Amino acid sequence: MIITNINSPEISLYASLNPYFAKAFEDIKKIIADKTEVGKYIIEEDKYFYMVQEYEAKKAEDSKFEVHEKFIDIQFIVSGVEEILFDKPERLKTGIEPKGDNVYFTMETDTFDTAVLSAGDFAIIFPGEAHAPGIRHSEDEKNVRKIVVKIRYQE
Repeated sequence: MIITNINSPEISLYASLNPYFAKAFEDIKKIIADKTEVGKYIIEEDKYFYMVQEYEAKKAEDSKFEVHEKFIDIQFIVSGVEEILFDKPERLKTGIEPKGDNVYFTMETDTFDTAVLSAGDFAIIFPGEAHAPGIRHSEDEKNVRKIVVKIRYQE
């Protein structure tokens, strides 16, 4: 996984890692400028789409870890602050029904790492990387606007 900011000088390096990354970074800037409405936008069926989300971040105990099997996530914070927890899947407990591309795990762990993302920050999360997004950083900062770009992983 990669955690950085859209204004990072390394953004061109990250854009070169996958043919869709440069497009995603351009789309994110356009979505912000156009104030795109909340919703799911399919650009290339089963290859590239994004979701614009607004929500109240949840408490960690109300969350779950997830692992994607086929898609890379680019989770970009437009406004607000949220935490994303990360752990190794082999340290997590299953027991939640899989859905679509997602395999879910319970929050019964104390081995996770935490990243705090605020406006302009994003995480690139590859298939197989366990993460629990959308977690409240503080009671004062629980409203989040976020763009999640989904890119089909190709080995």
